[in-house]
Amino acid sequence: AVPKVHPELVLAVVEFFHGSSMDGAILVFLPGAQDMMAVEAALEGARCSASLWIVKCHSGLPSQEQRLVFNSPPKGSRKVVLSTN
Repeated sequence: AVPKVHPELVLAVVEFFHGSSMDGAILVFLPGAQDMMAVEAALEGARCSASLWIVKCHSGLPSQEQRLVFNSPPKGSRKVVLSTN
């Protein structure tokens, strides 16, 4: 199936906020798991990917992986939470 969102647009928004002087995590709500995977791939291929800590929250993921959203990111990284609605 074709993703319902445009990963390159989500990437542009994440890069904008990541490059700003604002602190904190970036929370991205997505309509489904396929969209989450597509956005994750776009973020991992971005030039700023080394300074992003991408975590996912979706009912199909193990609870241990979902709990990572509550952890602080590694020093020097910004947490990006990809979550389904």
